Amino acid sequence: MNVLMIYTYFLPGAIGLLFLHHFILFILKFLLNPALFYLFTRYIVLPYIVRRSLFWSPISRGAAFIHILHWSGTLICNILGVNSAGAARSRAGSLALLHLVPALWTPQLSFGAHFFNLSLSAYNRFHRAFGWMALIQCGVHIIFAVRTYSFDLAEASHRNGFIAAITLSSATLFFLPLIRQWAYEIFLKGHNFLSIMASVMIWLHLEEKKGFDAFCLYFALGISVLTYIVYFLRQFYYNLVAGRPVAAAELIKYQDAVKLTLTLARPWKVRGGQYVYLTIPAVRALSFAESHPFSIVWWEEGPNGEAITLSVLAKIESGFTRALASSSHEHLRVWIDGPYGQCIDTKQYDSVILIATGIGVAAQLPYAKELLSRQLKVESEHLKGLTTPKRISIVWELQESHEDWIYQWMDQLLSDDSKTLVLHYTLYILRRADESHGDGQRVKLGRRGAAFYGKPDFRGIMDKELSESLGEALVIISSDSKTRDEVRDLVLDSAQRVDLHEHDFQPEKSGRLWASRKEIKYAGVV
Repeated sequence: MNVLMIYTYFLPGAIGLLFLHHFILFILKFLLNPALFYLFTRYIVLPYIVRRSLFWSPISRGAAFIHILHWSGTLICNILGVNSAGAARSRAGSLALLHLVPALWTPQLSFGAHFFNLSLSAYNRFHRAFGWMALIQCGVHIIFAVRTYSFDLAEASHRNGFIAAITLSSATLFFLPLIRQWAYEIFLKGHNFLSIMASVMIWLHLEEKKGFDAFCLYFALGISVLTYIVYFLRQFYYNLVAGRPVAAAELIKYQDAVKLTLTLARPWKVRGGQYVYLTIPAVRALSFAESHPFSIVWWEEGPNGEAITLSVLAKIESGFTRALASSSHEHLRVWIDGPYGQCIDTKQYDSVILIATGIGVAAQLPYAKELLSRQLKVESEHLKGLTTPKRISIVWELQESHEDWIYQWMDQLLSDDSKTLVLHYTLYILRRADESHGDGQRVKLGRRGAAFYGKPDFRGIMDKELSESLGEALVIISSDSKTRDEVRDLVLDSAQRVDLHEHDFQPEKSGRLWASRKEIKYAGVV
């Protein structure tokens, strides 16, 4: 058996482990000491060895180990058993096609993450790793092909290979964060179109339509068609119900934000951490072809505990959200793709700290609602043996005073928590609308809330929250990257047992890179 076939068998094996990883972890936690998994997370999963930059994402110790295994294994496969330029060309081409298989098989990254029960960021890293390796192997294939043959665009095989390389490179460039943030829909549609075009040109480039390379391409095509069918059937299931119209949405506009409250065609059980993609044809000319992600911020349940309405909240930026805010319609028909999102089990924690910046608070309220709902269920049904949190804290940093975005939901949560009083919240407002309050000044907002004008001192906040926690603590964060990195470092520095979960939805600070900013002082701790 040659080394390429061995490598080929390892790849589906690794993907199978990925698919079963939750089941495997459950068995290992049952057999081994749970403290080992906490130590693994604390010293392998969370610490970064490469910090975040404008041009690249951070790399943890665990991710670095996986990348090293992948790259070294691929390099060995590139070298072992290769004794000529022609063999090197052929091997690199086969490896490029092999890495295209997992890179092409899902129509949307969120669908792939849902299928494997991974976080969106984790699946995104796997997708990038396979895509970049396919592009690198394509480059190696071209280098050795030029050494082996006289390159001539007049020949169909050379021309098709050249076009395939250009389209694959372009598809990879569309995945860069700067391009993706600049034009989300252009990136998404362009990336998918170029990936399909690259696959077609590679098939035309193949000299042998029945060998290993052709099998990889056919397999990728077959898996892709199958996942597309499941993807659309899932949408039909949630949107099309006999005797009911598709979901209808009520549009409510705030300063710098819009809220959509959807009446669902088919109810489902909503969990904290879920989000949906919405297509709203009436917003603008081509919005029927657009699908935008929104974190579920609130929902109302029917008698069976399933959501019959849900609300999403979005900050007004450029593009679709601005067009939505400018729409003259108050009610809109909506096509839903979802739900997606990795839902975590919060039952074991004594204290839960929810940290958000800006619109990230939309991802945190569902956790507070879910935790309080369990608290009320325990009290009303007198359940024993079910752990409930002793403290739930919401820490929200925002540029300006935008409490109106969520005040009705916060009032509902505080009303539900009128007996146990476990819910507390703190606002940190960076820019004042007037000069009536100074930097760092505290403004009382009821018995369990306060607002500060200034930046949050997360070290002081974490120290206070953990000092009041008698058991395990969980930090859930949906914030800009700077805040995420700061909180991650604080979790790693903590002497107590603290788990960290980063929500799939992570807002980034808006504004130009060269915009001047007034220095803002740190505020106190409640």
